Amino acid sequence: LIDLKNQPNPCSGITLSKGDIYKELRLRGYDYGPTFQGVMESSSNGNSGKILWNGNWVTFLDTMLHLMILGEMGRNLRLPTRIRSVCIDPKLHLEFVQKYIEETEVLDVAVDRCLDTITGGAVQISGLHSSTAPRRQQEQIPPILEKFCFVPYDENDCLSSDAKLQSSFEHCKVLIQNLQKKIAKHGVKIAIPGLETLMNSTQAEVEQKGLAYILAEICRLELNGNLYSELEQVVAREKLHLQEDALLNCLLDCAELKTCVDVVLENITSHKMKIVEALAGDGHLFSRVTSILNTQPMLQLDYTATDRVLENLALHENDLQEIGASMEQWDPASPPSGGLTNADLLVCNCSLNALSKSAETLSNMAATVKDGGFILLHTLLKGETLGEIVAFLTSPGLQDKPGLLNQVEWENLFKKASLNLVAVKRSSFGSAIFLCRRPLPTKKPIFLPVDETNYKWIEPLKEMLAEPSEHSVWLTANNCGTSGVVGMVNCLRQEPGGHRIR
Repeated sequence: LIDLKNQPNPCSGITLSKGDIYKELRLRGYDYGPTFQGVMESSSNGNSGKILWNGNWVTFLDTMLHLMILGEMGRNLRLPTRIRSVCIDPKLHLEFVQKYIEETEVLDVAVDRCLDTITGGAVQISGLHSSTAPRRQQEQIPPILEKFCFVPYDENDCLSSDAKLQSSFEHCKVLIQNLQKKIAKHGVKIAIPGLETLMNSTQAEVEQKGLAYILAEICRLELNGNLYSELEQVVAREKLHLQEDALLNCLLDCAELKTCVDVVLENITSHKMKIVEALAGDGHLFSRVTSILNTQPMLQLDYTATDRVLENLALHENDLQEIGASMEQWDPASPPSGGLTNADLLVCNCSLNALSKSAETLSNMAATVKDGGFILLHTLLKGETLGEIVAFLTSPGLQDKPGLLNQVEWENLFKKASLNLVAVKRSSFGSAIFLCRRPLPTKKPIFLPVDETNYKWIEPLKEMLAEPSEHSVWLTANNCGTSGVVGMVNCLRQEPGGHRIR
């Protein structure tokens, strides 16, 4: 046993001040407040030091452990998990108290790493065992900051102020104009609208991917053989780059897509959301949509990516598994299978996949969503420069481009498919997002006055909510300005059947 009367000598050699000690501990992950910053000075190896004594046993015992931590190698965050024994003699302890600075009192403390003890005054701690703990900062998820603002459902000329996209668009127009002149010598004419409004812009260096790169490659062709065959080869070779072109996906990579997805989120009553993506092999909406919805901690997402050919999704299998999405084969030209129906939202990016039988395909898409469900389509528009360029590249031998429609034709299709057009986001480059909703069946609302202070309306309300009906129940309070009906509705909506309460 160690004689507690034989105290260690004061610190010798390099001495660390209180500020140095707790700066070092802070770097290791400890954030002690003023009450627990009791080590006044210490040797550099943490084997001896002076600890504040103010009559508080809790802070004194905790501060003794700081010396043991200070002597550990490395800067890992360590937490005490086991102590073999603690010996305290309160009467003898006060005899070792000494003056430090002004009226501050301290005790000398020593660490014996051979005997695995810490001794200070008449206190001896033996067999302290500590374990490495992960730093709290590494486990924290960055906070999600969102703002609420009013956004119109219909927006035109989106991204018109984006100088980089505008420059890329003008460069594509220059390239397609050069291609027009080149193939005209071979007796081939292509009609692309909007080239007459070509602006004088500084020609930037063509990136090694995307639409501008493909057009530049075609302009460099010798055109000795079949023009259409050579075009198909270039487009097929660079199709993966075309799928991620910033100009074609400008609406998908900005706030317009989030606005439409948020509208869907605000109009579902469940914490579970089922989403089906059509033509996901080329559309690639799964990563964009899930990144928007994953900011909602209470939402359970069921995402299914589909394509005409399942092999088209094989390249993205790892990405789909990472976001928890499943894969299924489905051609929108045919009705959906049972596992794809009753969805809250169907999404489809058909900018590179024109819908050949638009009316029939849209009807099949509508069959995947439940009553009140949504359909989100991203497409290029007929009669616009960008849409006509891509249509020429993907089907160069056809004068009439199947599936390429203008906005009016799309709106007529939605009407024929009994879909209500909710929002339209149209870029200044000729792409558009359409958000449609399948109408809900007409329901007759039920009105229940809640003015009476004898609360006789509670039992009828219980009976209404217990009925297997989807008719909305409106609680009305006309004769009392302080009825509290708003707060009551908010509470009742959390109960079973509460989604019917208004």
